[in-house]
Amino acid sequence: MLSVDTSRRHLPSLAVVGAMLGACGTAMAVPQLHNLGLLPGGAYSTRGVVAGNGTTVTAFGDTSNGGPSSIRSFRWTVASGITHVVPLGDARGGAIGRDGFAISGGSGLAGSGFFWSIPGGVTLLNPLGGDLTCRTLGVSNGSAFICGSSVPGNSLSNAGRRAVRWNNAGVPTNLGIVAGASGVNPGSEASGISADGSVVVGWSEWTTAVFARRAFRWQAPAGPMVNLGTLPGGNSSEAWAVSSDNGAITGISDSGAAINRYRAFRYKPAIGMVNLGVLPGDNQSWGMAINGNGSAIVGYSENFPSGVTGAFYWSTATGMVELKTYAQSLGMNVTGWMFYSANGVSDDGTAVSGKGFLNGHERAFLITGLPCIPPSVDVPPIPTTICAPPAGSTGGPGTTAVFAVQADGVGPLQYAWDVQIGEPGTAGGQIVPLTGPEFADPVTGLSFSVAGWNTPEVTISNLRPGPRPVPPRISIGGTVINPCNTVALPRAELTVQATCGGGGCSLADVAGGGSTGTQPDGTLDGNDFIAFINSFAIGDAQVDGAADVAGGGTDGLQPDGTIDGSDFIAFINAFGVGC
Repeated sequence: MLSVDTSRRHLPSLAVVGAMLGACGTAMAVPQLHNLGLLPGGAYSTRGVVAGNGTTVTAFGDTSNGGPSSIRSFRWTVASGITHVVPLGDARGGAIGRDGFAISGGSGLAGSGFFWSIPGGVTLLNPLGGDLTCRTLGVSNGSAFICGSSVPGNSLSNAGRRAVRWNNAGVPTNLGIVAGASGVNPGSEASGISADGSVVVGWSEWTTAVFARRAFRWQAPAGPMVNLGTLPGGNSSEAWAVSSDNGAITGISDSGAAINRYRAFRYKPAIGMVNLGVLPGDNQSWGMAINGNGSAIVGYSENFPSGVTGAFYWSTATGMVELKTYAQSLGMNVTGWMFYSANGVSDDGTAVSGKGFLNGHERAFLITGLPCIPPSVDVPPIPTTICAPPAGSTGGPGTTAVFAVQADGVGPLQYAWDVQIGEPGTAGGQIVPLTGPEFADPVTGLSFSVAGWNTPEVTISNLRPGPRPVPPRISIGGTVINPCNTVALPRAELTVQATCGGGGCSLADVAGGGSTGTQPDGTLDGNDFIAFINSFAIGDAQVDGAADVAGGGTDGLQPDGTIDGSDFIAFINAFGVGC
């Protein structure tokens, strides 16, 4: 019998739990804990990995035969318990397709990686030509593609190991290594694959002189591997899983500390690699699985060198919390249980599986019914400038403004944009939803065309100022909505700038608009001249950039970060001709 420390002690804050309860507006159902049980005659089951559907799990355990040959992978469902046993000795399933119909893993007795599916049974996978063995760590929907590695010799060695993606006919593709790797025959391994099989993640040795790896992302049809780097100050990283939508990755990276330095991370192209931290009192964490859109990650946190570990749950709403005490705080009965590691999470983030101990006995587990994850904003809309086209014109350079947002949250996500119009120098006026291809403000007379008012990216064009000589202050905002909550977007100001005859913005329009009067206002007047002269006298674009109007861009008529004679000449010319 295994003896383990069951005294994990990390509690999520009441504020976190309250926020999750409040997100759905009503009292939530209590999460349910499922013991996956044992194979006939078995003594243990372990490492449950839940499919994207949240109800199907793969795990492995022993049978009455004893020894490695008695170990079997199995498929389990909430409705029926154990439904299938993979008929292969020493079969340790490490992955399940998001749809729950295929399992992949490795068999020590067969000396090979395998995948199993309900319609097709067991398929042993071939290593790359000349290699001796292989192992698999991920499988896509319908077992269309499997990922893992091919090993030329000793399976414990990384030398020459290669990340591989197999198709369901067992044909391998060598994914190579990251560009810039050095040393003697550096290796690589694929650890996770997207639902459609088009994206593979894993690690590639960066140098063999010291232990240093790089997390990678590879995309079909031919890659190459993209080096994801490390956390700040880090020397090594590994990617372990990719979201179903291909947009987010989790894994581990060191962060520059001398020892015990690994941290679970979340990577998205728009925000880079983010350190998820550790549970209180711990000094290492490992990101093992990620949900459908990257808003939830699970794994384990460790106190080294004591060896005590605990499963964690991280979401954009909760941050990192210990799985056991989080579920307990939601009303789930955890008597006798210690959750050692979390190895799988459903696409919606409400089901988590892994390895646990019940009264000291190793058991695979599944938790269902965790709270819905509300939306979160990764990249908010940013302020931008639009040029009002000349009278009678509907377009031209600079006459389109785009506001975009990148958000997470269990889908489907819905977007609703709005506009706020107020007097210059004020906080704004009434907020009006953008609900169609044209907007017209009855108060100021301002009107413009709209595209994408219910998508992540809204486009404003053909702006027609009203009869007022000074355009009003305009800001764009909105909300992101999912089944459990609505989140407001930060507002971004839309600056209207004076227009040249060809439809472009005038570089001499530098002041009179915005909440402080230091933004373009769509007209050329004394405010612009005074602002330019004051800024030019200061001579530092970092302190006051109003006079930085030229010297950059391909035409020399864009800001270049400095204030000099080219700015003075360009401004005087533009101001003199009123353009």
